[in-house]
Amino acid sequence: MYGISSMNNYYSWNYASKLMGMFQNQSVNRIGSVGGIDYAAKNNQKLEKIFSQRIEAENKAAEALDQYYTQAISFTKSFGSKFTALQDSASSLKAYSNNSVLNPHGYSSSNGDVASVTKDWTSSGSAREPISLDVTQIAAAQKDATAALDSKGSDLTGKMSLTFENEKTGRTTTLNFDFADKTSNKDALEEIAKQVNKSQAGVTASVVEKDGKSTLEFTSKDTGTDAAYKITASGSNTEALGLTNTQKAQNAEYSVNGEKSVSQSNKITLQGGNLDVSLKGTGKAELGTQERDDSAIIKAVKQFVSDYNDALSFASTNRGKSSAMSNLSYAMGLNRLTPTALSDIGIEADTSGRLSVNEAKMASALKENPDRVNQALGGSGGLASTAYNTATNAIRNSGSMYPMSSALKNTSLTYNKNMSYVMPYLSGSYLNMLL
Repeated sequence: MYGISSMNNYYSWNYASKLMGMFQNQSVNRIGSVGGIDYAAKNNQKLEKIFSQRIEAENKAAEALDQYYTQAISFTKSFGSKFTALQDSASSLKAYSNNSVLNPHGYSSSNGDVASVTKDWTSSGSAREPISLDVTQIAAAQKDATAALDSKGSDLTGKMSLTFENEKTGRTTTLNFDFADKTSNKDALEEIAKQVNKSQAGVTASVVEKDGKSTLEFTSKDTGTDAAYKITASGSNTEALGLTNTQKAQNAEYSVNGEKSVSQSNKITLQGGNLDVSLKGTGKAELGTQERDDSAIIKAVKQFVSDYNDALSFASTNRGKSSAMSNLSYAMGLNRLTPTALSDIGIEADTSGRLSVNEAKMASALKENPDRVNQALGGSGGLASTAYNTATNAIRNSGSMYPMSSALKNTSLTYNKNMSYVMPYLSGSYLNMLL
């Protein structure tokens, strides 16, 4: 890891201390006193000094390594977040990216209340044949509810069992409860909800309180008839629950260009899996090629400018971390050298390279000369295209942005399995070398 050496055989500081103490005792027994001079004591003093200096140095190195990794992790997280955001927003302003707002080619829905396009995987050069979508039913999860019980009452006193059975697979889950005399209805219902949510019943539960009364609501985790379940209550107090079905599980039913289909979910795929669509409600919608939207372009430019300034500020603040960061900061500020080309389309750059948007000027440029806007932003040398390439390269080379110093690289510390640093070479051969 980051140039730190790795050894199969190493010892902790405590073990090193014990080892030194053991050696001292053995030295006294073996050498003793000769001619009135206590060579063993002198030898042990020398050994203790060597060990103390070495351990002190390695402790400092360990602290430096811990500090480095803490700072490196924080840096890497912020770096990745800011430059990924810049990469995404810049992509939307490139001329031929799949999500380009300058040259839209993907599908969009004519009726957002019926359906919306969530992902378009079709290639930019493929033909966009219109799709007629008619939704007659959306998928729904099953829902059940208890009667509204007085929150402070104790109608559920005693033992009770609830069994959930998946109607398709037959899998059952039974939960048992035993409520004391003083357990309130609200507390009992909350305990039931807690156990249901922890179980594998395929159902979620929640308590809703209104006007001093509590109701327990059950909902299948998935939509569609495959998630339908049967709930059975047993015990002396089950009548008080008053279980009622409030929504049956149902599948989505729709037709694409006149061909009927059924789905367990409201998330469907079309065009051979290349188009993801989310069904919102019943009705008809036409899925066709998106039209250029100047307001969407201005919105995308504002997001790009915000992300660009955040990334530029981060690069400028951290330019001293490495030559790579210094080069990145310099490259991102180069747009200050071409103020006219940007200003003509409503984007201003200050002396540091920070950007701002003149919305009125950009709206005018989009109407009068949209090709100029396309080129200045999304062309091969455009602002967004250049920023996209810069962000992509920065992310690819992120490992060089926060390098470890040579002093830390050359330490003899080893990162142990228990997440601590230890010093290798504390072996018998090493001790012998000291004497």
